[in-house]
Amino acid sequence: MNLQELLNNRRIKKIDASADIAKAKLKQAYKSYKFVQLHLRPPGFEEQLYSQLYDSARLAGEALLAFNGYKVMNKKGAHEATFVATKNLLAEKIKEEFGRISKMRRKRNDIEYDIGVISESELKQSIKDIKILLDHINKKII
Repeated sequence: MNLQELLNNRRIKKIDASADIAKAKLKQAYKSYKFVQLHLRPPGFEEQLYSQLYDSARLAGEALLAFNGYKVMNKKGAHEATFVATKNLLAEKIKEEFGRISKMRRKRNDIEYDIGVISESELKQSIKDIKILLDHINKKII
């Protein structure tokens, strides 16, 4: 699904582009990321940290959208729309990492609503991927 289809389906809307909103959201995304780094030890909290990383990726996506003059509509599927729109705006720059990041939404839902389990290796890979996403979006916004 491309940006125009997201607009047509009222999953996102056009807004005035805002570097201030983008920077504020990206700052929150980095805070979530740093929280994870500070709480890696002792082990045993992988699911909670994974959820925090997911929030970091979502906030970074919202920052990129705001910078480009888009906002996700507040309705069912908003997180999915955020990731789809972010993928469209990033183009092919971080395709491999973003592919793994996109799968985080489903895994996070398993954690939230079922009894999903995150391995230490999954968490470590997600930390690397989210850092690449944050830094890539930061370069676009700053």
